[in-house]
Amino acid sequence: MTLKQKAFYRIDVDLPCYYKVLSYEEAEESSLPDIVSGDYMREHFFDQLQLLNQDIEEQIETIEKKSTLISECLRSMNRKIDFFMQTVDEQQLSNVLPIRRVNLSANGVAMEIVGDIDPTCKVDLIMRPLKNESPVAVRCDIVHIGEQPGSSDSHWVAMKYQHINEDNRRKLIYFVQTKEIEYSKIADAQ
Repeated sequence: MTLKQKAFYRIDVDLPCYYKVLSYEEAEESSLPDIVSGDYMREHFFDQLQLLNQDIEEQIETIEKKSTLISECLRSMNRKIDFFMQTVDEQQLSNVLPIRRVNLSANGVAMEIVGDIDPTCKVDLIMRPLKNESPVAVRCDIVHIGEQPGSSDSHWVAMKYQHINEDNRRKLIYFVQTKEIEYSKIADAQ
């Protein structure tokens, strides 16, 4: 009789993490680089910034119908903000990743995902397990989609990393082991 075991320990933890759900077609058209630059993070992961920028531009166009002076002032301020955003590097951007509760291992992750998702989708993740290290970016295959109790628009999604380089896997293993030790010390103290 054989005993089936997971290759890596899993742990529930709060982690700076951002996700982007891609359709199968979108994932086929683009690949995730091994090293993620600040520009790539802005373009690929922070799509909310792009939507906000579009909304600002639409509002400025509406204002322009009443006052070109105010609209030009707002456009100048928007360009100034864009300039500062371009000077922010990936280390600084990774400091603003939202904290999410995840079930993490060196082979995969499970977490709540809001919106429509199906098993053919892919999920790109950027996580920052170690504060003094660069973030981990990885594309994931969906293994299981479960309902999130009390929510009609979110799901608990289990994912397996497609291709994770050894440096990123090392970061995740170290982080999980550190948290495991931290949690055991807390349990021993109680």
